[in-house]
Amino acid sequence: MLAFKSILLLAFTWALAATALPVSDGGNPKQPIILLPGQVVLRDLSKLDQAVMRLTFKINDKEGSFKKVKPIVDAFRAVDKANRRAIEDVQTVSETIDIDSSQKIASLLTKDVAVDVRRAVKAVMKKKTKFEAVEARDLVLNALKRMKNDHDNFSAKLMEKMDNSTLVDGNAAVASISKALDEGIERFSRRSSEVHPMEDDGAESDSE
Repeated sequence: MLAFKSILLLAFTWALAATALPVSDGGNPKQPIILLPGQVVLRDLSKLDQAVMRLTFKINDKEGSFKKVKPIVDAFRAVDKANRRAIEDVQTVSETIDIDSSQKIASLLTKDVAVDVRRAVKAVMKKKTKFEAVEARDLVLNALKRMKNDHDNFSAKLMEKMDNSTLVDGNAAVASISKALDEGIERFSRRSSEVHPMEDDGAESDSE
């Protein structure tokens, strides 16, 4: 009788263990990964940077006909999605991000995100006449405005949560991104026929 009860107890324990841990596709149990606020921001920024790089690739990939702009539209939407996710997550941060994560965030903003946003804006400005030829100037203009609005909302919340020692570098990167997006918006707000002869679409140097 005692042996029978032991078997039942063992079976119950196994069943409980099987339901307590999430199981991966390979059938191996795994513990849920809990990310710190700074790690969440870093993850979101990395995904945003990847989306921006894909946008640049899609724009530069269109060397010939611009009849099909859907890949570029989809790339802009991917940037929007990454931006919105970052905004949602940073709003949940209720305390100052630790100094180590703050330093990594400032570095990622400076060396990657700001650089890649400038490249994306420069690429899209170089193709302005092509966008105009397929009547997609307003589409790009609105996309850049959304990027700028999302950038402003995200960076304002983020800088409130960063460690004070990283604010100089962080704000410099934010300002660099803002300047690039403002230049793109200003350029696409005018038709090419309205641009001064001395101006050349996308002629600004990409100071990195």
